[in-house]
Amino acid sequence: MTNLRIATVNKAIAAEGIALELVSGEGYFYFIGEGVNHAFNTSSVYTYRLNNQTLAAWIADARRCADEIAEAA
Repeated sequence: MTNLRIATVNKAIAAEGIALELVSGEGYFYFIGEGVNHAFNTSSVYTYRLNNQTLAAWIADARRCADEIAEAA
């Protein structure tokens, strides 16, 4: 697994056309963006380290979150 950085993940998410941004909390990561407040309970990813997931997994999480936000709107 590569040494990911949040900027790398966010660049890949944007390249997929997903309008969310990954940010770091204490012991977890979450997505911010338009509509997240409507589905905030689904926007967190409970992993302590960014590199506990692959880049593909982060993109899949962002896509899942974006889909859930769209459904809640």
